[in-house]
Amino acid sequence: MTIGEWLEKLATSDSSTEEDARELQRALRKVGFGRAVVVYGVAYLDGKGTIANPPRSIHTVAGSLLNAMNERGN
Repeated sequence: MTIGEWLEKLATSDSSTEEDARELQRALRKVGFGRAVVVYGVAYLDGKGTIANPPRSIHTVAGSLLNAMNERGN
């Protein structure tokens, strides 16, 4: 499964695993969110919830990453 396929599956799902959380955290850190933390289906892009980056669902973040990949043509 490619990263795009995995992101699409995660973005359209209503559940996630601990492995999904680990992989999404790794992906976020690679694309510039160095303090990102993903736990229990929630992504904290700044390592904690902030006004600029409130907590988001793992599915919403996966969808955003997928959209960014598609816009870049990857």
